Amino acid sequence: MIRRRVWGWCGRSLTIAWAYALIAAGVVLDVLPLACDLANTPEIQAAIVAYTGPHASHVLKAIGVITALVGAPFFLVVLRRNRRAT
Repeated sequence: MIRRRVWGWCGRSLTIAWAYALIAAGVVLDVLPLACDLANTPEIQAAIVAYTGPHASHVLKAIGVITALVGAPFFLVVLRRNRRAT
C-alpha cells in the first residue's frame, strides 16, 4: 500500500524518487541537530557534524533539487508519450 502511494507520488520515475530521497536526507540532517539540542545531547550533535560536515544537508538538498529539475522534462515526455499511446 505505501509502496504504491510513494511510487505514484514519484510518477513512476526513479530519478524523481532519487531526488526526493536526497531532499529528505538533507532535511533529516537539518533536523538532527535541533533534536539533539532538545534531548540535551551535544556529543551526538558534534559526532554528526564531524561525520557529515557542516554543509552536508545543504549539498544534499541542492543536488536533490537539481536532479528533480533535470529529470522533470524527461518525465513529462514519458507521460506525454504514454498518454498518446492509450
